[in-house]
Amino acid sequence: MSLNEILRTYINSSHFLTYKRAEEISKEADEPSFISSFIENHRVLQDMLNDAQLDRHFIIDAIYTHQSPKVKPSDCEKSVEIADLLIINVHHNIPNIPPMGNAMLFQAKRNLHARTGSLAHDTEAIQFYLYNKWPTFKFSTRKNEFEASVTQWDFSKTDSREHSKYILIYKGQAFNNKELSLTSEFSKSGFYNSCAWNTAKCEDEESSATDGLFCNEDFSSTLSSIINTSAGRFFNTGNNSPNDHWSLFIHAMLGLAVNKSYCYNLSRQNRVNCPRGVKVYNSFSRNILSLAFQHEVMNCISGMHNEFRITNSLLHSLSGDTPPPHSDGEYEFELPPSHPSIMIINSFNKENYLLNHY
Repeated sequence: MSLNEILRTYINSSHFLTYKRAEEISKEADEPSFISSFIENHRVLQDMLNDAQLDRHFIIDAIYTHQSPKVKPSDCEKSVEIADLLIINVHHNIPNIPPMGNAMLFQAKRNLHARTGSLAHDTEAIQFYLYNKWPTFKFSTRKNEFEASVTQWDFSKTDSREHSKYILIYKGQAFNNKELSLTSEFSKSGFYNSCAWNTAKCEDEESSATDGLFCNEDFSSTLSSIINTSAGRFFNTGNNSPNDHWSLFIHAMLGLAVNKSYCYNLSRQNRVNCPRGVKVYNSFSRNILSLAFQHEVMNCISGMHNEFRITNSLLHSLSGDTPPPHSDGEYEFELPPSHPSIMIINSFNKENYLLNHY
């Protein structure tokens, strides 16, 4: 199967399993249910990609969170979550060449056809304004760590690459069974390429919040383009400029993802005290640790003075832990900073990966 086909199969299977799990406990599936299912089965996606005859080796990590963090756009009185999902893609080239990173934020909605419908109700209008215009904004919850570096965030860009889209999830059972045969209703829905998740461009679009958005691309194509680096806004994987707020934001989200460990509850999917970050933290840190150790060993071999500071720092962080922020209540600003649901896709040229790891 092609990359696009693998991703579509995974997305559709995730959609089917979300409804199946909700039915088993007599609950109704909602947007967080679908996002959590997409996130928590990421090892399956990793295996599917690595079992295919692709030219890359993939290491995928992911963490589910909900409604965190929230931001307040300029000229707005209310806050909205910055995203339901953040996809970060990092392609590692050959040694001594910095990895290439690109990322995209997503806001999720549901409908029975390939349009969002009106996005003008209450905070939906603010969310649309944020994704349409990307005005300057401030973090309004769990903000202490973010405000240490930037008080007024500005994602203004110098090129046409998007850093945000809307995801539209089919609001109904799209598949009859795990073999993913289509229901008659979904067949008539207009969702592209029989994918239960579609996406819509919002940045700088002339559409109004009242009109909503037309979702004219399947999410598997969007995700495939991110992995191939033809979509998603690039971020600096090396030293950040203080004026490059997008790169600062992505680095902050990555730092929180690999250094925090806490739990979440999601009753609609029968998830109680499930670890949000432990598996990701261990596996992702171990990968980074391995790469850092190899880099510092090579510095020693080449005669450079080296005290293995990066390796020791990572080893020290592995032994730490963070008290869990159990809820997102009225006093959320007192809780540790957090990130949206996040999927981190690391890819390596297969030849180089095998050469350096076996």
